[in-house]
Amino acid sequence: MLPSADKKYTLALKRQIEKTHGDVDHEGKNFYTAAHTFTSDPLNVEKRQEMISASRTLVREVTRLLILADYVDVANIVELVNNAEHLFANVRHSKNKGEFMSAMQDLGAKCGEIYVKTGHRQEDILPEQEDQRYAIAVARQNLKGRKFSITS
Repeated sequence: MLPSADKKYTLALKRQIEKTHGDVDHEGKNFYTAAHTFTSDPLNVEKRQEMISASRTLVREVTRLLILADYVDVANIVELVNNAEHLFANVRHSKNKGEFMSAMQDLGAKCGEIYVKTGHRQEDILPEQEDQRYAIAVARQNLKGRKFSITS
C-alpha cells in the first residue's frame, strides 16, 4: 500500500481504514437490529424511521470505506505512472544500445503493470456507470497503442 508514502502517513491511513471498518461493522449491526425490529412490526412509523436512519448511517460508513479503498488504488496507480516516467527518462538518456534495450525492457514491464492495474480498476466500475467504463477503456487503448518517441 502506497510504497512511496512515508511510514507515518501509511500508518495513519491504515488506522483510518481500520477505524472506518469498525464503524461499518458497528453500523451494520445497528442496521440489522433496526431492520429486524421493523420487520416484526412494519406498520409502526417510529420503527420504520429508525430502520431508515440506521440504513442511511450504514450507507454513509460503507461509502467512506469505499472512498478510502479507491484512494489507495488510485495512489498506487499514480505511483506506477511516476515510476514509468522515471523509466522513460532512463530510456531517453541511455548512452548505448545495451542500456537502451535494458531501459526499454524495464519501461515495457512497468507499462504492462499499469495496463493490468488500470484494467482491474475498470472492472470495478459498476455496470450502471457504463459511460465511465467506456472512457477508461478508451484511455487504456490510447495508452496501449501509444508509441513513445525518443528524442534528445
